[in-house]
Formats: sequence, structure tokens, C-alpha cells
Amino acid sequence: MVQISKHFSEGVSVNDRGEWSRWWHGRPDGIPSPIEQNRKHIRLLERAFDDGLVPLPRRLGLVPLKPSFRSLVLVSNNARIGRPKRTVDGLHAVIKAEQLKTRLFDEFDRTPTWKIAGLIGAEGLQRLARDLAQLHRPASFDWPGRFGLSPGPPPRGPHETVQPPRPPLAAPPPAWRVKFDGPCSNCGRLLRKGMPATWSHSLRKMYCLDCRPS
Repeated sequence: MVQISKHFSEGVSVNDRGEWSRWWHGRPDGIPSPIEQNRKHIRLLERAFDDGLVPLPRRLGLVPLKPSFRSLVLVSNNARIGRPKRTVDGLHAVIKAEQLKTRLFDEFDRTPTWKIAGLIGAEGLQRLARDLAQLHRPASFDWPGRFGLSPGPPPRGPHETVQPPRPPLAAPPPAWRVKFDGPCSNCGRLLRKGMPATWSHSLRKMYCLDCRPS
């Protein structure tokens, strides 16, 4: 048996049509039905087991054991529960947190002996939980698109740091043509007339392009 629960601290109310409200700062606020949400969760889990996405635990390593599901909606012991006068399907699953232990033991007492023999241990339960967790895929949502914004840069990883912008490189001086044959003032390379080079007006010196002054 797998328990799926919701938790509300201030309380909940349900009207005769099965419509839910939660109490928030002393005021009611409409919410989706936790009972219907849990039913969807259960159908999704059952599908995962039926499709073989999660390996079933096995009794004595031979017989596969498919889990059964029960839905509960837990409300804080000090919170209110507003129940309708007419019967609403699934409302029996809404209980105070203090009643959880009693509900579990009552469920255990009503379980046939042949089903109790199929209970798995803590190690098997942990393995089942890990297999289920591996199926989780975080939901993605286009928040910039929702608000009409252009997409921003991809999110950084937890260990990535923001690199400061590099200052723009200074534009190199325009190429100058050698007037007369002569050596580069830095490396001594022979520069012939007409070759591209750099002339420093302040130093009155000629340099090859590889040795141009900064």
C-alpha cells in the first residue's frame, strides 16, 4: 500500500458539489480538489507499473508484487474541516493528522492474511522508491514567452561563475608602407621599400607588423 497525501495547515471546506476551498489567513480560497489530484497521481503510478517502467518487487525473488494505492488528505490537528451535509465521493479520505496512525492500523487489520504475506521489507521499499524517483523529469516552462520577452541566456550551472566582460581591443594602427629599405627597430628584420610596416612618429622609428609598438 502506498499513501499519497496532501497537507493543509489552516483547514479546508467542501460544499455539496464537491468544490474545495482552503483557509488562508482566516479567509477561504478556492483550490482544486485534492481528492481528484490524488486520483490522477494514482492512475499515473498504476500506468508506470502496468507498462513495466518500474521493476516490481518480488516475494522470495520469484513472485512479482504489484502495490495497491490508498488516497488520504491530511489536515493539521488544529485546523478546521468544513464538511457538506450530503455525501461527497472520496471525502472519507480527508482526516486529521492525528488520525493517520489509527487509519493505517485499521487498514492493516482489514487486510487478508494472504496479502500480509506479500509485504516487502525496508530495503525493498527503498529500492522501489529509488526506481520511481528515476522516472521524474522536471517540467520546463517558457516564462519569457508567456510575458512576451525575448529569451535570455541559458541558465548557469551550480558551479559556473560569471566572467566579467573583456575590455575592447584597441584598433591596430593602419599599415604604413616602407619608404626606403631598412631594418625593423625591434627585431632587425630587413624591411624593403613598399612593404607594409609601422612608423612611430613619436619615436621616429620603423617596425615590422609583428613588432608594432603598443
